Amino acid sequence: MIEDAKKWAEDRVAKKVGQSTRQEYLRVIERIKESGKKPGERENGRTRAVERAAYRWYAAHRIMQLIEAGNDAKALRFWDSVQRMNRAAERAKKSYDAGEVQQNAQKRHTKRRSLRGLPPDWREQLVAAAASSKYADQVRVMALCGCRPAELEKGILIRRDGDELVIGIEGAKVSTRTGGGQSWRELRIAADHPLAAGLQDGQYRVPNAKAIENAIDHYGKKLWPNRAELISAYTLRHAAATDFKAADLNQVEIAAALGHASTATMDRYGSANKGGKGGLKLTSTEAARTVREPKKAARSRPRTTRKKKSKP
Repeated sequence: MIEDAKKWAEDRVAKKVGQSTRQEYLRVIERIKESGKKPGERENGRTRAVERAAYRWYAAHRIMQLIEAGNDAKALRFWDSVQRMNRAAERAKKSYDAGEVQQNAQKRHTKRRSLRGLPPDWREQLVAAAASSKYADQVRVMALCGCRPAELEKGILIRRDGDELVIGIEGAKVSTRTGGGQSWRELRIAADHPLAAGLQDGQYRVPNAKAIENAIDHYGKKLWPNRAELISAYTLRHAAATDFKAADLNQVEIAAALGHASTATMDRYGSANKGGKGGLKLTSTEAARTVREPKKAARSRPRTTRKKKSKP
């Protein structure tokens, strides 16, 4: 059994992967560990395929390390987990090929959907509703720059520079292991936007991320109690991303403004088609590190087209 595991791992390790692929695999493995789910259990087909590939790569290297360290028992546990994952993938493929529909399959759901049907000035309404709250300024800051709640917990620095507001953000989703995220970023936004009104130079923060999340949830429900998609802190983040995409900036600058280290996640945030008049005017952005521009990954399954019947 251990010889089978060793041969499989050796063959797998011999297949070299590029640096960008290696970094992506490390990010995926870290995400799997944090989620507590088994690799390949997510609903999205592309995500499942990437998770399986990443886990095979990771398991092969771990098996080789464990065998070299004389820990055959643990190596076999990794080997067993790979086999179980492969069997699950084969069952899923057979179901797909047979045309079966998984009853528990769900359409991918993102906070971006919560933007649907909102009035153009919904952020201004939210800020006005929270005006009497002890987090009034913090709600305004989140609406203005689309920062993460955890970044507001660290503190957001704002200063005026002529007709612009300079917003300094210490990144919250940063991994030294995988190179993900930006440790800091600086946004320049036109100061004449209504959301910038009343903000003074200084640091804005909350005692914890949950505090601002609860405040936004509360006032969102108060303003739109019958909405199926509730307003949340990440609705503000998606709204800011939408405005950033509508600005005359490239993808690298927009990714940096959102605190990303790669343009690969751009499609998950905001919508390039919904930015309009009255949006945030992001003029420029700087970040701790250069944003990667990986090539778009191939689809997990090729798109097929139905052949037209020829006329008799």
